[in-house]
Amino acid sequence: MFIFRNRRTNLVRKIWRESSTDALGLEVKSQLSAVLKRLREPVLEDLLHVLQKRGQYLGTCCPIPNGRLGRHSVTPLLLMCRLWRWEDVEEEEELVRLPVCRGADGQQTECCNPYHWSRLAVPDLFLCSNPSKGLPLCDTSILSRDTVPYDGCYVEINYDDLPGGRGDGGRGDGVRPRVDAVDSVATGGTLSFANSTQGELTWCTLAYWEEQTRVGRLFPVSADNVEIFSKLPRPAPDSQALCLRTIAERDNPRAPDTVVKAREKIGLGVMLNLKGTTLSVYNRSEIPLFVNSPTLDQPNVRTFSVYKILPGYSMQVFDFVTSQNIERIADPRLRDGPYDPNAVRLSFGKGWGGKYSRQIITSCPCWIEVLLVPPR
Repeated sequence: MFIFRNRRTNLVRKIWRESSTDALGLEVKSQLSAVLKRLREPVLEDLLHVLQKRGQYLGTCCPIPNGRLGRHSVTPLLLMCRLWRWEDVEEEEELVRLPVCRGADGQQTECCNPYHWSRLAVPDLFLCSNPSKGLPLCDTSILSRDTVPYDGCYVEINYDDLPGGRGDGGRGDGVRPRVDAVDSVATGGTLSFANSTQGELTWCTLAYWEEQTRVGRLFPVSADNVEIFSKLPRPAPDSQALCLRTIAERDNPRAPDTVVKAREKIGLGVMLNLKGTTLSVYNRSEIPLFVNSPTLDQPNVRTFSVYKILPGYSMQVFDFVTSQNIERIADPRLRDGPYDPNAVRLSFGKGWGGKYSRQIITSCPCWIEVLLVPPR
């Protein structure tokens, strides 16, 4: 019993050291003590490893009773996120659960692992390049009442809300309708995909670019989660992984120094997650991520918008239903050159557009093209 208590006490002390509790008030120290007392020893050990790695290792869930503990005025989740992630977070509504977090039901128990959560990035607050600030030049009244209303920026919807319940086109089998091919304006050509041995379908393809050079082969994605990075982390068990450094050193060994330096800064990179009809991007790196998406742009304008996702933040960047609605009201006369309504572009560390010296994304050192396969 003495050995057990001594081991648990040592774990708690090490976690306290990671939190810089000397600068905390008595109330916060009391709140942290109340949280740690409710965590089992194996959970404490894994939590310590997560905090020491600063997010390189995401760890397992830390389930704890939901709601405030006793007389304390803050929930365990908010407390842990304030101490180790974001000091200014005020409400749990500002947080987004990552797909790796599955150890709590969110009702009776909640996960208080601070690295199982991201900060919500609202597109309107993170717009960094949009030359056009006028109203959308389109008539949204032509949309029927049966379609999801378009609000000029973003529509959030899940497959569960579609006819047939799970986006199965009314069949009731819960399987997404298969799309046999996807076209890329930037890469050219058409790619065909077949079902995997487990019946999974490719929902997107990734193309990695260094300035104007596409590096490596196209990377098909069938898992709901995919991690893109340059520093080798430990990918989640159910995620696909793409290491940019590996393919760049093999296929673009003579890249300019500016590109190599930019690539090294990508670090833990980004995590893409498909949930229903929406695609979310979580920035795990220590540099900002810049995003352009057809469903974040204003319809029927010649300009485009670029959004900035700070480290530790996530944003829903694409929605298939919104994309379909935009295509219904699209005016081809306002499109200059090739246009892909299902392509999202992500640039690591460098923005482009009206407020930057880089007017087009091919001027950015390292960027990803996400070629999405729309459900039919």
